[in-house]
Amino acid sequence: LAPPPRVCGEVYLTFKACTPAPPGLRAVVSFHGVVDGYVPHDLTATGGSEGSAGAEAVAAPPITARALLCHAEADPFVPRDGVDACLAALGERGCRWELQAFGAAGGARHSFTNPAQALNENPAFSYDARADAASWAAARELLADALGS
Repeated sequence: LAPPPRVCGEVYLTFKACTPAPPGLRAVVSFHGVVDGYVPHDLTATGGSEGSAGAEAVAAPPITARALLCHAEADPFVPRDGVDACLAALGERGCRWELQAFGAAGGARHSFTNPAQALNENPAFSYDARADAASWAAARELLADALGS
């Protein structure tokens, strides 16, 4: 597998937009993805037309795709409580998820997979070669397993 461009992923919104999931979706990987703030918008489908007075919440279909979230504990844009709430919401939908968290003491912060962040003077961002390599290895393993290759 060749590394694709890695950008901040909003895994929660991806799954919300994929309700129901596209046929064949087997796995989603998020690198330093922004999930905080999205969890209050539930992952349920609403019956009836949008804005109709009689609309009732109905259970959304389960998420059958697997998810891997690679997270830096020192990421100021993604507080741990937001990650935990997102994982709980995914779990409620039956999603098999994995979390790979890099401790604050290790130096990984937002955009830890982007080598250009080594030049960024903003302390909210950093490149961490160890976290980059470990998260990419975990992603390759998940995708190989989920895709059967």
